[in-house]
Amino acid sequence: MTKHLRAGLIFLVYAVLMVVGTPGLDHLGWRMSKKAEARMTKRLGPGITKVAKHLMDFNKDVRGPVAKKVGGFQPVFRIRQAWNLYRDGPHPIYRLEVRVDGEPVFRSKDPELDWLEAQLSNRRIRPVVESTVKKWKSANWRGLSRFVVAQARAEWPDAERVELVSLKSRRPGNRPRIQHRIVSTSPDWGLEKVR
Repeated sequence: MTKHLRAGLIFLVYAVLMVVGTPGLDHLGWRMSKKAEARMTKRLGPGITKVAKHLMDFNKDVRGPVAKKVGGFQPVFRIRQAWNLYRDGPHPIYRLEVRVDGEPVFRSKDPELDWLEAQLSNRRIRPVVESTVKKWKSANWRGLSRFVVAQARAEWPDAERVELVSLKSRRPGNRPRIQHRIVSTSPDWGLEKVR
């Protein structure tokens, strides 16, 4: 029984590594354009083109989603097969938390605290949020803070304090610590940065 169990576990480990440890397939496109397909058929023949299309479909439908789900352990152990090196180990995790009167109403990547999620995760706003959370001397912190405070005051008219809190943690992100805060209080609602 133990031989079968060990053999099964070894097979499972190899299967996971084969699915996640294929960096070349991560950069393979999901679709082949008609022009590229015609060029490939002309140069290599219809058989190779058909195999390439099946490989792309398999990569999109099976390997990609499985690799995303199972590959989360790689950065922690510094074994990710990517086209770069982990010189300093896994990067810290930064999150923005918005608190209204001390109560958290938004936290990056938290499905429970999703107030203003659509706006703050928008691809055009996300770099502003990231720089505000990561850097003490961010160029855009005032504009982002004014926007969040205005939205919070509209949502909670009786609120007396709004905070944008920068949280930093090591992987896997369990114990975040406060990096810095941007505080706005009534009645003047001015902005103040606090370490």
